[in-house]
Amino acid sequence: MQAIGFYLLLPFLYFFSVLPMFILRQLSNVAFFIMYYITGYRREVVMRNLGHAFPEKSEQDLKKLARGFYLYLSDTLVETIKSFTISDAGLRKYCAINNYDVVQAEIDKGRNVMFVLGHYGNWEWGGGALAKRAPIPLKAAYKPLSNPYFEKLMFHTRTRLNIRLIAKRKILAHLKDHADEQTLLVMIADQSPNPKEHFWVKFLNQDTAVVTGMEKIARQYNYTVIYSTIASVGRNKYEIRFKKITDDPQSLAPEALTAMFMHELEQDIYKNPAPYLWSHRRWKLKKPQA
Repeated sequence: MQAIGFYLLLPFLYFFSVLPMFILRQLSNVAFFIMYYITGYRREVVMRNLGHAFPEKSEQDLKKLARGFYLYLSDTLVETIKSFTISDAGLRKYCAINNYDVVQAEIDKGRNVMFVLGHYGNWEWGGGALAKRAPIPLKAAYKPLSNPYFEKLMFHTRTRLNIRLIAKRKILAHLKDHADEQTLLVMIADQSPNPKEHFWVKFLNQDTAVVTGMEKIARQYNYTVIYSTIASVGRNKYEIRFKKITDDPQSLAPEALTAMFMHELEQDIYKNPAPYLWSHRRWKLKKPQA
């Protein structure tokens, strides 16, 4: 059944993908109306997350933030479909890079670079735009989709944008086997962590369990760590901005690097909450009482 549904849907996905953005924007408006007003897709999760993050806001203000998020989510849906066929020129048009000199300086030094980012903005377009610009391969840790047909489609879509995908369960072995190669590595570091391996930070007004893998890799291989913002600068338009967090992660106290990343992400979210993935069940783990 998965195969039948996928191959029936595939021609429509590619048809929509070649449509100009102004038409896809109208389709996004329809998707927004359906998700927000009709189906209420994960509305309870979104409102709960927003309420915890912004306890000072009224119910009316929270609903306004939610509407902004659902419009962003709808835009992200059509932007992902557009990724199937987007050209290099289109990627540059819709996802510009601001201060790439921060990255190039580290590459010129021969350093390994880790880009850390959250579920903020369009990370699909952001990764593709960065990979197209980078002079050496850009690697990204990712979690394969459970549906094998859509997994193959998304793998093809991402790799055609020059991103070299490595399954998370294989990332440590890959880095060990390629330790002599200069590496650019993308890590989305605000994932829900392993219940048995995490630590706690204050994030968006809440005790938040965070993953430890990003920091361990950075310290073990002495990466320059660059925080990457994929900022929304208009509807369907983004700008990637870079900020070097450290070029000496081994000198930092344990957990400090992750706390610094989470702080940078938090500041971006407070500036513009809509592009964060509020429908994600981010706070499933609860901190034990002392």
